[in-house]
Formats: sequence, structure tokens, C-alpha cells
Amino acid sequence: MLELFQLLLLGALGMVSVISSPRASFYNAFEGLNVPLDFQAITLSYADLFMLLLVVVSGLRAFAEDDYRLRLGETIKALFAPRRAALFVAFLALMLLGVLWAKQPSLLLFTTLHYAVCLLLVFIAADLVRARGFGVLWALLIGGALQAVIAILQVLNNDTLGLSAFGETQRLYYEPTDFFRASGLSMHPNYLGGYLMLACFAAVWLVFQAWQRKGMRWLPLTLGALCVAGLIGTLSRSALLSTAVGSLPLALIAWRVLHGKARRVALALAAVSALAAVAFAVFAVRGDVMTRFFSGREFFFADSWNVIQSAPILGVGAGNLMHEVWLNVGITLEPKLPVHNVYLYVWAETGLIGLLIFAAAWLINLIQLQTVRGAAYFIMGCGVLALVVVSLFDNYTWAVHPHRVLTFWWLGIWWGTTWQTTAENSLSHGAPSA
Repeated sequence: MLELFQLLLLGALGMVSVISSPRASFYNAFEGLNVPLDFQAITLSYADLFMLLLVVVSGLRAFAEDDYRLRLGETIKALFAPRRAALFVAFLALMLLGVLWAKQPSLLLFTTLHYAVCLLLVFIAADLVRARGFGVLWALLIGGALQAVIAILQVLNNDTLGLSAFGETQRLYYEPTDFFRASGLSMHPNYLGGYLMLACFAAVWLVFQAWQRKGMRWLPLTLGALCVAGLIGTLSRSALLSTAVGSLPLALIAWRVLHGKARRVALALAAVSALAAVAFAVFAVRGDVMTRFFSGREFFFADSWNVIQSAPILGVGAGNLMHEVWLNVGITLEPKLPVHNVYLYVWAETGLIGLLIFAAAWLINLIQLQTVRGAAYFIMGCGVLALVVVSLFDNYTWAVHPHRVLTFWWLGIWWGTTWQTTAENSLSHGAPSA
């Protein structure tokens, strides 16, 4: 029964992590700065609540079942091997150390605790995937398809659908009025773009798995196509680019594996899909391609750079970036946002030391992205690559808590593939031939 609850909660996380509101708000650290709640208050979203429930249920199961406790311990021990989890835990220790100098310790402690629970989520998810396989990816794909349908309808309507009670937000004041960027039930189109990006990689694995087992391929293909259409509807340049970068290794592998007629069919399908994607994107922007795709990109660099310069080595403390901006600029009606780059964001809050540890934690893992480790590992790892790239242009994978949960949920799924053998999941096994 407890394992069933674990699996249901893990799947629920895959479905609700895109929904940023409504949220329970517990503490507002400062006022007088026009900034989203994510950066000035302690809040709990649906994703946070489901994550906490999963951790509690997992703790109860570990207490009640000796076999599960031993297996979970083995999983954690294995993931602490070199180039796995050790640097992520070191980053947690550095975050906690910041309480010695952070000017808003409440935000620091909450941010650090949230990250600690995310790490627990990684270990729990990896262990469940190790024991039960990848069925949980269906939850992400189905959730992504549902969000994509809403996004497509928003594009067709060129406006919201009146679903504010479920988290839908109105057109942002700074967005053009001649076209509407789909946000689904998230707070921002970019947030939805990052979510659908991962759903697309989940679809790739589920299609590949169905191909291997000669199973039902049309369902993951259809749901994946919806996620791609929804992703285009967000008009998120960062998510589209990152999806392309993350998909590039898969495309190269497919080119090497496919031959003859299969290669020609794949090229034809890719060309048709690309044309359809371009056509839908042009329709989504109502022909105003220049405004959306070639206008300047605001990174909100200046205010955050001032904070980085004030404490370049140790940072100002986790969760404290916008508090420091508030101290610098005072009360103002002008909208303020943190830098839209995760690595600069991490630098501002944990210093150069934290940035090096954080970046190394991801990059050292990505160095192991090799096909010999199996298809599941490689495809999920391409999703991690896409997360690392999108973090160059947006901050939600780290700074917005529901999406931080999703980021580490995916990391846990990826680490869980470690126990899948190459023979079972070879990228060349079961490939179509001419």
C-alpha cells in the first residue's frame, strides 16, 4: 500500500509541477518592491505539498519495511559514488553555511530546506525507477498533453480561456496584444515551455520502448505531438532552442542507426514535422515573426550584477537575491526581476564557490552521457542536457519552486536508469532496418 502511494505521488508530481498557483503564503520577507511572490515570500505550491507527502510516505515505508530500507540505502550509497550526488550535497552544505551572513535568514533557511527535500526526492525517485521502471513517465506525458491542449486552445483563441480558478494567468502587461503566448495553467509561457520540453523527452523514451516491445506506439506518439505543438504555442525561444540542443545527440544516433528506406522515411517525417512546426509558429504569432523571434532578450542583469559585485566569493545567501535588490533600490513601483540565468542567479546567492560546485555537479554528470549506458539513460540524459541549456536563458529551473521540484524529479528519474542494462535498452536494439 505504501509503495502504491509512493508511485501515485511521484506521478502526481509529474503532472502538477507546472502549476505555480494558487499557493499557500506563510511569510512575506519585504514589501515595496514590485516582484513576484517567488522571490520575496515563503510559499508552498501543489508540487511542494506532493513532494512533502512523498517524503513522509517514503519515510514511513522505510520504517515499516526492512527490505525497502535496505534497498533505498543501497541506492543512496550507489548514487554517492564519484560523479553522482556528492557535489549536490556539498552545495546544500554551502547553502546552509550562508545563514552566517545572509541578511534575510528566513528566506535562506526555507530555500535551503526546500533544496534538501528536492535531494530526498531525487533519491526516492531513483530508487522507485530502479525497482518499478519508467511507468511514471506516463504521468508527465499525460500531464504535458493536457497542458498542451489548453495551450493550443489559448493560441486559437488568442487569449486566455477563463480558467483562472485552476491557475491560468491573464495576458502579461508587457506582452504584445496582437498574439497570445500560451501559458497553459502555469504562471508564465516560459514555465510551460520548460515543462513541455521534458514531456517531449518522456515521449521519445515511451515511443522507443513501445517500438522495442512491439507495443502500442500511436498513443505516446500522439501525446508527444501534442506536447510539441503546445511547446511551440508558448513561443518560448529558450525552451525551443534547448529542446533542439537536447535532441541533437538523439538525432545523431538515429542517423547512425537508421539505414536505407528507414533513413529516408525518417528524413521525410522530420522535414514534414519541421514545416508543420514553422507553420504553427507563424500562425501563433499571427505573422508577426520579427516581434517574437528576433526582438531583444531582456536578462534583467543590472540589479543582480550589483548584488554579485557586493559579495562575489560567498554570495548574499540562498533566497536573498531580491532582498538585496530591495535594499539597494528601496521602494519602487518599477517591476524588478532577478537575472534570467540560473548560473548568475546561483553566483549572486552562493558566490563563486557555490557557482563552481553547482555547475560541476551538473556537468560532471553529463560527461557520462554515453549510449553504452543504455537508451533510457541516454534519452533521459538528453533531457538533463536541455535543462542545463535552458538555464542559460531562464531562471525557473532553479528559482521558481514548482519547477525546481520538476527539475530534480527528472534528475531522479535519470539516475534511476543507472540500473537498466545496456542489453535491455540498447539504442541500436530493435531499430528499424531497410
